[in-house]
Parts: sequence; C-alpha cells; structure tokens
Amino acid sequence: MKKALAIGLAAVMAVSMSAPVFAEDEGKGIAKEDLKVGVIYIGDENEGYTAAHYAGAKGMQEALGLSDDQVVIKTNIKEDEGCYDAAVDLAEQGCNIVIANSFGHESYILQAAADYPDVQFCHATGTQAAASGLSNMHNY
Repeated sequence: MKKALAIGLAAVMAVSMSAPVFAEDEGKGIAKEDLKVGVIYIGDENEGYTAAHYAGAKGMQEALGLSDDQVVIKTNIKEDEGCYDAAVDLAEQGCNIVIANSFGHESYILQAAADYPDVQFCHATGTQAAASGLSNMHNY
C-alpha cells in the first residue's frame, strides 16, 4: 500500500509540477535547470505519512531529472510559526515551488504565499487555497 501511494504521489506531483513550470505561457516558463523545489514536512523520512510524501518527492525529482541541489527538504517542521519561517527560508533560497504536507501548516503557507507572489505554494489536505484569492496558492 505504501509503495502504491508513493508511486501515485510521485506521478501526480511530476505531472502537476512539470506542466506549469515548463509551459511556455508567454515566455513565463521556467527552464528545468532553473527549477528549485522546497519541501516542508511535519515528520521525517522514517515516519509513515511523511515517508510517503518523501518517496513521492524523490520520485518527482527522478522523473523530472532534478539534481539534489534543486530539491531542498525541511523535516520535522511543527504546525507553528516555524512553518512560516521554513517557507520564507525556502523562498529566499530561490525555490520556485514550495510544498508543505501537514494540514496544520496551511495558515503559515498562506501567509508565505501572500508575501512571495512569485513562488508557487502547494499544500496537502488543505481547504483554503481557492478562497484565498492567491494565484500562487494551491491545495492537493
């Protein structure tokens, strides 16, 4: 079950992230070598829920042919102001996409999305992206 979930998540992430990133929408696409993905996890790669997300991110990295320096992973990020700090740090490091995997991270990811409109923020299990009015905030 975990393997199937990881493979499915990897496929969804690879397709959903590669489409907007590599699209040539009026010259606004990002070249693969310029892509940098930041990931915020509530746990680490040994904890069940996060382990599945971790495997999915690694699958995305492999599927897209990204180098290790193009994927920045932050583990054990609590559902508090530290999540906002982690998101800001990833944006400041040049990440074009920031992904967070905990429901409790959503308000902090929304705050970061408002502060960094040029970065795409993706949040698992959330419910507020559409209502936020932010074009760079997404729930999956």
